[in-house]
Amino acid sequence: MAQTGPLAPAYAPQPGVYDECVDADGNLRPHWLELVDSLGNLGPGEFAERTARARQLLHDNGVTYNVYGDPRNAARAIELDLIPLVIGEAEWATIEAGLIQRARLMTALLGDLYGPQTTLKSGVLHPAIVQTNPDYLRPLSGFKAPGDIWLHVYAVDLVRGPDGNWLVVGDRTRTPAGPGYALENRIITSRSLAEAYRSMKVKRVAAWFDRLRQTLRTLAPWTRYPRIVLLTPGPYNETYFEHAYLARYLGYTLVEGSDLTVRDDRVFLKTLGGLEPVDVILRRVDDDFCDPLELRGDSTLGVAGMVQAVLAGHVIVANALGSGLVETPALTPFLPALSRHLLDEDLALPNLESVWAGTPAGRKVIEARAGELALRPAFPKVGIDGPDSRAAWAGHLKQQPYDGVGQAPVRLSTAPTFTGEGVRPQPVVMRAFLTATEKGFSVMPGALVRIAPTPDRPMLRLQQGGLAKDAWILSSSPVEQFSLLRPPDTAVEVRRQGNNLPSRVADDLYWVGRYAERAEFGIRALRALVQRLTDGGGPGAQAEIGPGAHFLASIGEIPAKLAEQAVTDRAQFDARLIETLVDDTRVTGFATAVRRLNLNTSMVRDRLSVDMTRVLLNLHAQIERVRLAPPGDYIGLLDCFDAIVGSMAALSGLGMENMTRGQAWRFMDLGRRVERAQAAVALTRGLVIGDDEGEFRALDLALEIADSFMTYRARYFTGAQFAPVLDLLLLDEANPRSLACQMRALADHIENLPRERGASGSGAARLLAHTALAELRGAEILRLAGTGASGRNSELEALLDAVSETLPELSDIISQTYFSHALAVRPGGPIRTVRTP
Repeated sequence: MAQTGPLAPAYAPQPGVYDECVDADGNLRPHWLELVDSLGNLGPGEFAERTARARQLLHDNGVTYNVYGDPRNAARAIELDLIPLVIGEAEWATIEAGLIQRARLMTALLGDLYGPQTTLKSGVLHPAIVQTNPDYLRPLSGFKAPGDIWLHVYAVDLVRGPDGNWLVVGDRTRTPAGPGYALENRIITSRSLAEAYRSMKVKRVAAWFDRLRQTLRTLAPWTRYPRIVLLTPGPYNETYFEHAYLARYLGYTLVEGSDLTVRDDRVFLKTLGGLEPVDVILRRVDDDFCDPLELRGDSTLGVAGMVQAVLAGHVIVANALGSGLVETPALTPFLPALSRHLLDEDLALPNLESVWAGTPAGRKVIEARAGELALRPAFPKVGIDGPDSRAAWAGHLKQQPYDGVGQAPVRLSTAPTFTGEGVRPQPVVMRAFLTATEKGFSVMPGALVRIAPTPDRPMLRLQQGGLAKDAWILSSSPVEQFSLLRPPDTAVEVRRQGNNLPSRVADDLYWVGRYAERAEFGIRALRALVQRLTDGGGPGAQAEIGPGAHFLASIGEIPAKLAEQAVTDRAQFDARLIETLVDDTRVTGFATAVRRLNLNTSMVRDRLSVDMTRVLLNLHAQIERVRLAPPGDYIGLLDCFDAIVGSMAALSGLGMENMTRGQAWRFMDLGRRVERAQAAVALTRGLVIGDDEGEFRALDLALEIADSFMTYRARYFTGAQFAPVLDLLLLDEANPRSLACQMRALADHIENLPRERGASGSGAARLLAHTALAELRGAEILRLAGTGASGRNSELEALLDAVSETLPELSDIISQTYFSHALAVRPGGPIRTVRTP
């Protein structure tokens, strides 16, 4: 077969393996012709460039997955292969019918197992599959899902065997992951291959998400405008990106368990304005973690009392609690009989051959085919880790035979995949998605396709990494053009943001502001010292190395011993500085502040713009450059610090200029102002005043760290002097870095905080902020700059002491008043408090 473009040199399918693109005779399958022709027109160079741009776009958009147990908690970027899996219309219709039948079967089975249990009583299903399954929630026994809808979102993992037939290798009924990744893959692929996408009549997927949204909206008939939230385990979950992505795309509030509470069998969202009722919960938390009161007592991810609220009919949970029961692979051998029993239909989509070890006959088969069948756990969190641990499995199954399932190997079909060696056939697994509607189930005309780790291991988990693909389902008729956005002629109610910001989100945003400012102040101080270490700091720069290093130690950027070595042992200082700055075990320093910033921004990812996400990702890459810098290379380190300061300034600018002036922005800026005020106090004490003898005073250094050097020079046309520097950094409200400017901003923010709840707390905060501001405004610079008989100024020290005491007290009052019912421990906590001498 003559091939051009990215398929050249000749694309060679593997013998004995079904290839999605090329048949056994080496000819292109008809539904692939147009795509291959379009790719051929690009040429290999252009296609490689588009692939690189697509993967960069995924990185810039923050499309990631997390890996449990990663010591650095690093999010891994999803890698996308631009060549989609193409499926013809007729073949997809067969798959679609089989998927809908399977969804109906799973729904009927769940209704039976939590209801009359006829499948158990008749012997069609072995009782141990239910009774020993940790996903069988006994508090839900007798529960009837509203509208008989158990599976609002359902996913099925499919592979194609050597004979060309599709096989089901897994059902995802608990919290199916993947539709958000499939959507993002579609957006990137259709943009990168726009010519082919437009001409091939590829079915669109947006309407499927609208059907999901419509289904969830109709679940709460008691209200015209139901409040729907998406419940996530939090940023450590492997698919947290998708949770935030779907919440923003569907228009739902992203919540964690600590954001919700149950009162009188009703679920409420904790907001700044008080408790607001929740009608529907689209959950991404496993069943047994959803309620520590009724289910798993050690769970911190759920909401105490949720089960009772569900049973009372006051909230709808999607998927229904208990739906994970039918996700077990132990069901697979029983599904054909269950289909005939419950639907009176033969199972349309066959399963991968599986044998359950829970029966004597099953164990005999597994023993007889020990070298062939791969063993895997029948139930979640039960069994042996690792399918190849046959000796461990043998001992375990003797004690608990119900825990194991043997699965036959299958040679997965392959599809063209762009690799470093060109386009090669790679094994693929496809995850299809369905949503319930009033008329039955609707299948997404697309899928999440993953490159399998091995040719005969059809496991699809995001934590395994690897490439992902889009799936293009072709249509013989014009495709439906649909958007989740309302038509422009639709009448909408004009409204502005109120006080419905979740308290936990306000808390997170407050710490986003604090950590961002903490990181920026630290990196500015480090840059100023490094500038002097390069002999590029101007006259007197060498004399400021000692004070600069001492100040860095006082704010926790470097250890005190290392600060001493900046003057006494420069070689040792040079050797240790970089490794100290990027040491992941330290609890202080700018790199730690950036890690905390990334964690907190991940918790409010649905509230931040794509541009802010990109800046944060770029910031992470810049810190990695610091990690790789050679010891003593201060010129290179200075370049790294310049780039980081630029990113921090961009982050600050996006927050100030691109965020609506609502409560989200206000709490983020509150955190920034508190932190900057503490930094201004520390800077004044450490470098403007210095020690008792003024030994560590370094006025030029202080002006540079506060980004006020140019203002000072333009105003005074002279070298740095104590009184004007003190005035500029302490009392000048026109200077955005001064202490007075921060207190004025804090007083203004506190005046505009919600007062519906916590009136006493907000009143105390107002009093504190206005008192501190009044003290600063009433101070006279000549009195503050003078010295007493001891050489110290007691009035200046008293002013700084008063503000130093006010700031943490003010922060505590804000937290107690507005964040008190966000009970989760603050990840990382306040990693450093500016301490006064």
